[in-house]
Amino acid sequence: MVMVITKQIQEKIDDQILNYRSNEFGFCINLSQLGLTEIPPEIFLLNDLVELNLSKNCLSFIPTEIQNLKELSELNLSDNQIEKFPEILLSLPELWVLNLANNKISQIPEYVLNFQMISSLSLKNNPITIPDLHFDFENENFTTISHWLRKYYQKEKPKSNILKIPNQLKTSIKQYLNFFPDFVLQSKGVKINFEVATVEEGLSLQIYEKDEDSINQINTYLQEYMGFLQNKNEALSILFTKPATDFEKQLLLTNQKLQIRNLESALEIKSLEISYLKEILKQPILLSHSLIETLHNATIGAQNNLRANKIPVPFIQDGYLWQQMPDGKNIQLEKLEPLKSA
Repeated sequence: MVMVITKQIQEKIDDQILNYRSNEFGFCINLSQLGLTEIPPEIFLLNDLVELNLSKNCLSFIPTEIQNLKELSELNLSDNQIEKFPEILLSLPELWVLNLANNKISQIPEYVLNFQMISSLSLKNNPITIPDLHFDFENENFTTISHWLRKYYQKEKPKSNILKIPNQLKTSIKQYLNFFPDFVLQSKGVKINFEVATVEEGLSLQIYEKDEDSINQINTYLQEYMGFLQNKNEALSILFTKPATDFEKQLLLTNQKLQIRNLESALEIKSLEISYLKEILKQPILLSHSLIETLHNATIGAQNNLRANKIPVPFIQDGYLWQQMPDGKNIQLEKLEPLKSA
């Protein structure tokens, strides 16, 4: 909706802009009680503005242009029609007083904690409902508010399940699970907050949902997704619970088969690699120089995989082949004339 500004209101705006006063802190403008449905664009050209009063208007959103006001330290948006906490205000590096009282804000998002300078935040008389927690919204001290917010969001930690996986298989299976949110979105039409994190025991599956029913539904989807690994690729069938064209169905089916194929290949290669090294390293003195050189140039991650499987790790130092045993001791094996020192 285009804002209609009467001549009388425009004159007030122009007068404020032309004669905006300076207090002890800097330049200020008062555009209160003008019936504004949007902030006049001329305001965003005043890059030395430190205080802006937009209270008692009809504003429902804050445009991105407000980030031009890098010096703004006080902003009064009370008594408007704002329904969502304006995230764009985080881009104001000097903002330390923010008044959002008497609006229509129903939630306090976690990103409010990212304010750098703010000391006073007024949220009173907004329809904010937080289950199981009581907070005095008359309190405008941001330190108190941020403490309460951290306590609230601490209760919303992700639901986690640990999938116990050997170290050498973590990366491959994690890559397969990373496709799971796309699978759910494309086949069920549901956007989920799902992450896979590497932990000492294996992989941690993290579901960011407050509703227990939603968590159970995601677990059902996950069982279907992991169940694909038990079937042959040719017999793969996906249950679509959202409208999808034949092309969309075929595309997801092809992508899913590719994910399975990639995982199978990675697991097969990793299994062969571990088995091969176990056999070869039983008699390390018989290692060929080419294999020693390959192992010498191996990544630290590969060496860690060997140690995790209690396989002696060969390395070259001072022209000799050494072997680091699982107990941490180094054993000198033989002198390597053809190879340069590490």
